[in-house]
Amino acid sequence: MKDKRILYTMALAVCYLIFFALGIKLFREPDLWWQLRTGEWIIANGQVPHVDTFSFTANGTPWVNIKWGFEVMAALFTKLAGVENLYLIQACVNLLVLFFLLKISRLLNTFQSFVQQSIAIIFAVLLVVLSSEYRMIGRPEMFSHLFTIVFIYILEKWRHTPASKIIYALIPLQCLWANMHEAFGTGIVILAIYVAGILLQKKFFTTLILSRDICKLCGILFLSIAAIIINPNGIKLLASPFEIFSQVQQNKYTTELSSLSELSSWTKEIYIVGIAILLLLVLLIRKIILKKKTSTVDLFAHFGVSYLLTIAAFCFLAYTAFRNLAFLSFILFPVWVYFFQLVIQQIMLRKKTLLLPAYYVALFTGLAMYVAVVSNQYYKITNSRDSFGLGIPCNMHPQGVAQHIEQKGLQNKKCFSDYLTSSYLMWRLQPNFKTYIDLRDLDVFTSDFFNDYLRTVNDYKYFLNIDRIQHFDYVVLQRTQHDVLHAYLYNDSIYACTYVDQVAAVYEKTDAFSRADIFNYCTDVKQNALSKFINLALNPLYSSNTFQNSNSELIAAQYYINVGRIDLAEQRIQKALVKYPDEKDKTQCALGNLFARRAIFIADPKQKSDFLMQAAGAYNTALQFNNKNFEAMVGLGTSQFYLQNYNDALQTFGKAIELKSDDANAISNAIECSRAIADKFPDRKIEMQNLELKYCKMAYNNESQNPVNIMNLGFALYKTGDSTAAKKYLSSIQNNEMLSEDNRRDVNRLLGY
Repeated sequence: MKDKRILYTMALAVCYLIFFALGIKLFREPDLWWQLRTGEWIIANGQVPHVDTFSFTANGTPWVNIKWGFEVMAALFTKLAGVENLYLIQACVNLLVLFFLLKISRLLNTFQSFVQQSIAIIFAVLLVVLSSEYRMIGRPEMFSHLFTIVFIYILEKWRHTPASKIIYALIPLQCLWANMHEAFGTGIVILAIYVAGILLQKKFFTTLILSRDICKLCGILFLSIAAIIINPNGIKLLASPFEIFSQVQQNKYTTELSSLSELSSWTKEIYIVGIAILLLLVLLIRKIILKKKTSTVDLFAHFGVSYLLTIAAFCFLAYTAFRNLAFLSFILFPVWVYFFQLVIQQIMLRKKTLLLPAYYVALFTGLAMYVAVVSNQYYKITNSRDSFGLGIPCNMHPQGVAQHIEQKGLQNKKCFSDYLTSSYLMWRLQPNFKTYIDLRDLDVFTSDFFNDYLRTVNDYKYFLNIDRIQHFDYVVLQRTQHDVLHAYLYNDSIYACTYVDQVAAVYEKTDAFSRADIFNYCTDVKQNALSKFINLALNPLYSSNTFQNSNSELIAAQYYINVGRIDLAEQRIQKALVKYPDEKDKTQCALGNLFARRAIFIADPKQKSDFLMQAAGAYNTALQFNNKNFEAMVGLGTSQFYLQNYNDALQTFGKAIELKSDDANAISNAIECSRAIADKFPDRKIEMQNLELKYCKMAYNNESQNPVNIMNLGFALYKTGDSTAAKKYLSSIQNNEMLSEDNRRDVNRLLGY
């Protein structure tokens, strides 16, 4: 027995190591900067802000800040441990989440031995990791994950032992939750579900809970609702869950808020959680149809009605927004343990001697997962944006831009800062820097303002109109976005680029500027002793070189290609050939981009065609080195399209979409190809119109609020004969200012105006 206990302890140690390591990540979340700034403001001023004070566009707007508790905690923690160690909070919360998941699992499952329990837990942990790790990103929602699990544990503990006083802990916990994260209403929903579930179980199944205990639970539910009022916003917070749910429906600016029906391709997380739900449904249906009452299939008796209803409720929550899938994944942990128990029991029935080897397989698999995480192989295999290790990487935050602004004393002047760069600048350049827009989203800014912002960054003429009103002194733009505005500002006679690096560019209204190559190399923030110790403790081979962004020469080249400085781009590409000989596919892709850009500025048709042929050749060479190079694939398709090789272009874009089904550029190009083929080959018109409709639906599912996507879908439906549906979509964007004048005219024409 002692030896088996040691085996169980080893299994638990591996599971805790995995969960802790998953919280140790490079600081990449831009939201955390404005949250840190708010926490520091609260500490300095001794109060929670009730109106916006950080922007000049929404200054004085009412702001119900629910996350203030997390923000103060984060500010105090970083003051003691350093900003780069902020993710330690996530790592510690991960340990607590696993601790309570294991306690729930022990309440809901009966284990035959420590070895069986170890095997089931390890494999359940691995599946939960694969389906929830994507939300272990240091944001305050980690506390909603934790409180959700703690609430379920307390309720299950009370359900099994109604005399337990632990149920009263829900009241102060609900009060704390309401001051940490906006998903606090989840606690009330869970409590209400358990009340309903216990009433159903009392009526249809045997239960230990008496009527007076149910009354006690109802009283705790009402007291928990009352506890929400204990916050800086008072009674206003009672309506907040409904407002937040409404915001989620309105906010289509981030993929994480998309419902599962709006995602054009499902991820591994959705499939793993889906399998768990499917297995649960199979066992439930088997019980209902066959009316079996064995321990294997009697899930109502095994898990309890309340817990199964909670799973059903979180299925709906997960469906409404992709980010909520993590909640369901955690809640399904005891279900996975149960399923693996069944598998182990079947193995035991056939051959008991397989149990110990199965344990070592599970343990080795768990250790392999840990090694994969701390060596970054897990993040590479899953194409994650995350990386292991505490630190602030230079390629994720506009640190160089902030330093440039400080050196030139611009922080007191009016800045047009884009959505992604502004939060870091708000924190770094406090207290004088004010944002134009930032990541506080619909908590502060209206949806109309968001739409206006999108038009501003995508239409330089509209930007000029806004500039005439606001009188910006300088502009900060994320380098990887807003290509049109970058190109305009770089070549403008009023604005001049005074700084650019891997992250962002600064354009000032100034006569003092240089036309030389000013692209800067980023440098990482040095790690402090604590972050170095933790990184090396978890992975003795860890190197901080993983912070550095690869191939900065090609990044510079791409910037100069976009703004039309072909000479500077060519110089950077030549440097890349020497410095990065192992990245030939990327270098060839950059050459393709350079030739394609040259073709744009050439009026002579013969020369234009020659440059496009050279571009296609470079892209093909890149794909020979790496047939998964998405940028090269899109570039090749674009070159083929302008060379009027529409069939080849359509095929190339189709391959690109198979790699990235959410890429707006590839999908829009595929739409244009299908239209061109339909015009050129009348015998393929119906085939191409159906293909156009397919891609238009895909674009709409990715960005359902984008008026261009709505317009294209309406046009495609009209072409395929569904005029009723077409008019439904087109009428929703009639006279939409984000559409061009020609597009608005076409929409009105089809609507009969």
